[in-house]
Amino acid sequence: MVSFTIEGSEILAKNDINTVEMLDFELKGNVFAVGVSDADDAIRIGDEAVVTLNGNVKAIGVAQMSGREMKDLKRGIAVKVRHKSK
Repeated sequence: MVSFTIEGSEILAKNDINTVEMLDFELKGNVFAVGVSDADDAIRIGDEAVVTLNGNVKAIGVAQMSGREMKDLKRGIAVKVRHKSK
């Protein structure tokens, strides 16, 4: 298992790997499914997930559901956030 910092996650975001696009809101904790506008279908539970807003990295964390579930569901934690950008 690999863990990324915010700086390292920017490489993934540039290549559109394991990205979760969030709606425009102030991120205070974890990302819930209702706040996800798009997600990489390749994301699996337990994968590193890069949370972005308009292409900018906002956070990095661990996926709590698959990318498909993040897009389809409206309840539950999508990404358990470990680091947030300032």
